[in-house]
Amino acid sequence: ILYIGSDHVIQQPGFDFQKQSLSITSNPQEAICSACRRDAAGVLNTYQIDLDAVTVKVPGQQVLSGFDSYDVLLPEDPSDHRIALCSRHALDALQFVGASFVQQ
Repeated sequence: ILYIGSDHVIQQPGFDFQKQSLSITSNPQEAICSACRRDAAGVLNTYQIDLDAVTVKVPGQQVLSGFDSYDVLLPEDPSDHRIALCSRHALDALQFVGASFVQQ
């Protein structure tokens, strides 16, 4: 289960074109903080992703030169809950589960 906090419902997220990835979190509280950053209330968007359907770079995995094209990058730090989706394939594998209004 993955989350994006925002001020509106996001059924199909897109890339941050400057970073060429989408930062998404596995921590709902982190997403709620992001959703409520500007106002007292926001939206918690919830998604599922089948990691077997995408290529995943796990922490500590050695990568050979030229073989660094991954769909999903997991964080190196175990306390970091942000996951980077780095391809159109990863976005297509992301399934919208629902959205709920939240407040902090």
